[in-house]
Amino acid sequence: MNDELLIQLVEKCPHIYNKTLKEYKDDKMKENNWLSIAEFLDSEPAIVKKRWDNLRDRFVRAYRQYNTVLPSGSGGETQK
Repeated sequence: MNDELLIQLVEKCPHIYNKTLKEYKDDKMKENNWLSIAEFLDSEPAIVKKRWDNLRDRFVRAYRQYNTVLPSGSGGETQK
């Protein structure tokens, strides 16, 4: 499965991931969008959703780690 294509397709359906939208609570609409994305990728909706969740989780973890700033003056890690 092409991850970049999956990201582009999900990006076109913001109600899948944007909790501030009213349509986010419309499960039927989200299910139809996942079905169309899965058909486009020639896959099953459950597999596509699982891959999306994995990609999103990896991004969030990396983003949080990148934005974790050590306070000024804190020592570096000791090397053994």
